Amino acid sequence: SHQLESLQKAVYAADILLILVSTCVQVSVLIFLRDLTPNRAHPGFMTAVAVCIALFFVASFFAVIFPCRVPHVWRILGDDCIEQLSFWEAFAGVNVVIETALVFFPVLIVYPLKMGRGRKVILISCFAARLV
Repeated sequence: SHQLESLQKAVYAADILLILVSTCVQVSVLIFLRDLTPNRAHPGFMTAVAVCIALFFVASFFAVIFPCRVPHVWRILGDDCIEQLSFWEAFAGVNVVIETALVFFPVLIVYPLKMGRGRKVILISCFAARLV
């Protein structure tokens, strides 16, 4: 019983950290791309992605912080909790869409540059590796 409760608390803390780290990585990539782009039309797209990241973070963060009833919010194996599998499937789906946008944006930056096709492919591949 004590080990099971300790495990649930550890999973609870890990879930919170996953949301925080995932969001920080996405925001840092977006800031890097903002500083990298020479095109003045791109900030509108970046703002839209930033808003999506922010809304997704707030919703996910509250869903992870309060998955169960207070005061035992870490007891995810109880009957008073949100459906964990459904939440994490939805989280993964939205996260893939955001990551795809963060990979698509470097294509918009690199494609018009005057360099060889091979170099463009290598550069875009570095950003596309995030999808793996």
